[in-house]
Amino acid sequence: MDAEKRMGKDQELPKGYDWHRQDASRKDRKGRAIGRMLVGVKKNLAVEEKILVEKGVIKLKVRMKHDVWRLAGIYALGDVEGKIEQIKDWMEIGEKEEKIIIGGDLNVRMGELGERI
Repeated sequence: MDAEKRMGKDQELPKGYDWHRQDASRKDRKGRAIGRMLVGVKKNLAVEEKILVEKGVIKLKVRMKHDVWRLAGIYALGDVEGKIEQIKDWMEIGEKEEKIIIGGDLNVRMGELGERI
């Protein structure tokens, strides 16, 4: 997405939030862009840590008064297991008092290998 189009989209986002994002990319020149992620955090909350590990994973550590929250956004278009392992490892590093929210678009299908879905 070029800069002018992105600026127009960003102006449409609700005010009062700090927006953390990963931009979309195209596999082919004419294909549809995939992989854009947005995570909004209210401005009165303090983001202590922001990690963009790879395409499709955003991790945030947010402080809300006395509580610490770990937020993970996942856009898994291929390697779902690998992304979930990254999130698990990151969550295990945290302290027991921290709360966890995981959200995203996993595009997962259930079934056995070779089975028609």
